[in-house]
Amino acid sequence: MEEKFVNYLESIGITQALMPRIENVIEVLENLSGEKIIDIFISEYMEEDGTRIYEDFRSFSKSYHLGAIKFLHDFRYFIWNRHTKSIRNINWDVSNYDFKSASPDSRLNLACYFSEGSPAIPAILKASQNNCDKLFALYKEYLLILIGSYI
Repeated sequence: MEEKFVNYLESIGITQALMPRIENVIEVLENLSGEKIIDIFISEYMEEDGTRIYEDFRSFSKSYHLGAIKFLHDFRYFIWNRHTKSIRNINWDVSNYDFKSASPDSRLNLACYFSEGSPAIPAILKASQNNCDKLFALYKEYLLILIGSYI
């Protein structure tokens, strides 16, 4: 696994015991898409007692947004072509985050609604603490360009 991925995963508290599972998810998604994964994100939230709950694995390649829903328990993979999807709107739920620098109390949830399909089912990404900065960076890099773009 790439060092930048390991550094990110360790920064959000992913243990060494979970690394092989994540590495397997990356390998499967690269095999399914035929493309190298260039960025990753773990959708997670913080419980009141401070425990992080890891939900979904998200990743990006040159052409695709790929993921594994509930990657710690089951595997339900998805692949979206980033060049043919258009985001109708994005909703943000924000708590103690200024979109500049996360704090231990920061929380950020993003719901993307795509133009295709009825009813619109959102892609929901969640972040807490330092992971908020990662989610906002992914939004700027991979999702912002898709808002209202009809290809």
